[in-house]
Amino acid sequence: DEIPGCLDPDACNYNSLATDPDDCIYPIDDCYDCQGFPVCPLDLNCNGAIEVSDLLIILSDFGCTSGCIGDVNDDEFVTVSDILNILSSFGEPCPVL
Repeated sequence: DEIPGCLDPDACNYNSLATDPDDCIYPIDDCYDCQGFPVCPLDLNCNGAIEVSDLLIILSDFGCTSGCIGDVNDDEFVTVSDILNILSSFGEPCPVL
């Protein structure tokens, strides 16, 4: 009685009960978790830290009202609020998957 499943504990669909190797599914890249959400939403360039380059992305997007990369608070606008969000976590490392 084989149980098919992913045997890699680092995969999104790991099955600890599996005895028969099956396909494994992994996050898109290191910036996203298994559900497709950003691991560190304030790390806009996905380099592992919240720093000047992330602030520059927001500043270059300032005033944007649709599909904005710099909209870190998900209100559909890039405003001072987004800048303050970045500055509140400035210099902090982001979690690693």
